[in-house]
Amino acid sequence: MDDYTEKQRMEITNEGYKDENWHVGHPFSIDHYKTKLGTVTRVVRGRDGVKGDNPNGLDALVVKDPKTKTIRVIYQGSRGNMLLSKDWTMNDWPMAGRIMGSSPSPPPVPDRPCPPLLNMLTRPSMPDLRPPWVTGQLKDASRLLKKTLKDNPGYSVEVYGHSRGSMDGQYAVSSLDEAEAKRIKGAWLYEGPDIYPALNEGQKKRARSYGSRVKNYVDSQDLVPIGYRDDKQAVGQVRHVESTDAGGSNPMDHIGKQHSWGGYQWASDGSLALTEQTIDATQLRTDTALKNLRSQWEKDGGALSAGQKIYLDYQQAMSLLTAVSQEMGRTDALVAAARKHQAATAGDVWEKDITDIYVYQFTSVGDLSRDDLVDIATQEGHSKQRFIQQATASMDAYRDRVKKAHENLDELTRTTSAALKTLLDKDAHLATRFRQWDTQLDHQETNL
Repeated sequence: MDDYTEKQRMEITNEGYKDENWHVGHPFSIDHYKTKLGTVTRVVRGRDGVKGDNPNGLDALVVKDPKTKTIRVIYQGSRGNMLLSKDWTMNDWPMAGRIMGSSPSPPPVPDRPCPPLLNMLTRPSMPDLRPPWVTGQLKDASRLLKKTLKDNPGYSVEVYGHSRGSMDGQYAVSSLDEAEAKRIKGAWLYEGPDIYPALNEGQKKRARSYGSRVKNYVDSQDLVPIGYRDDKQAVGQVRHVESTDAGGSNPMDHIGKQHSWGGYQWASDGSLALTEQTIDATQLRTDTALKNLRSQWEKDGGALSAGQKIYLDYQQAMSLLTAVSQEMGRTDALVAAARKHQAATAGDVWEKDITDIYVYQFTSVGDLSRDDLVDIATQEGHSKQRFIQQATASMDAYRDRVKKAHENLDELTRTTSAALKTLLDKDAHLATRFRQWDTQLDHQETNL
């Protein structure tokens, strides 16, 4: 298997936080060990309290899957005390200041820990006219990805990261040359600050070139992913999550839960609910790039060839199918959340009714306990479970229809892709042209 759901991609990233995976030779898996993804071939440790080899605090796993010729590099997020640990003092706080444009000048010696947090917080904001700089950890993250590509010729690479690990991943993919970047199958980066302002011009160009291959997920209710003022000034494609309040026993607990995917809403097929604005913007971007590509071809050669028409029709169809599928996934997730809320409300109403009846009969007769009333209600077909089922029946029926329509749409998408693959398998010349046109389409999207 080499086609994973968005929820599985999140699980791959989350595995980077589990201590059991930090051993060379350990079999790496998700879905409660059911889905095998290869073997851990390298471990980089740098955080406080762990024996490691990285002085800048980098924590990363390299997982190799010979079956699919895929390497997965997983950058771990921050651990430890926010004021004292290496993760925060040497990386998170300095980069936060760098991103917001309010930090002091970088240290004179590369990779030296940046100035104290107090200086960063008390210095007034001002225009940032300094050369780009980043912390030593981000540079080490880049070196790791480059070495992984060099040491594994013939392998494609996937990049994963959460929180500070997202920053590591953003910087790493932005620092690749053209040949290296072509081998990036995809990147899935979650809830990290936007490091785009810290990149040099060459890195910014590379960051924009990936398009949807690099997915940069942001929850607006999470306090950590700062700096996303303009989605065009970011690494890869920014995907704003249709999030919900993650809850928590206290403010700090809430912040932690919200940051750790707690507000994400998943459809039944494992897709992630995105905001309508993200869905619409993504489709508009693709459609505009296709129109520009058509205009360029017509300007260069007049009438379109049969192959060019097939390419444009296919890409247009896939853009529409993807947008509709994402909207259905969003609807599925929102209905599920509404159903959960309705079930909780119905349960509360049932409990209150039982309590009201108990209080009334207690003050008048007093023969029955509350448990007696619950038993009577259940025997008469009015149990709490049945009450909740009745209250949510219409939502369940609606969600079933949405799920069925979503499944049919996904099947149509697979059928369309399979038909194109069959065509290209039979026509090597057209397959080559499609790859060339893919590059041209990526170029059009990059320039939007």
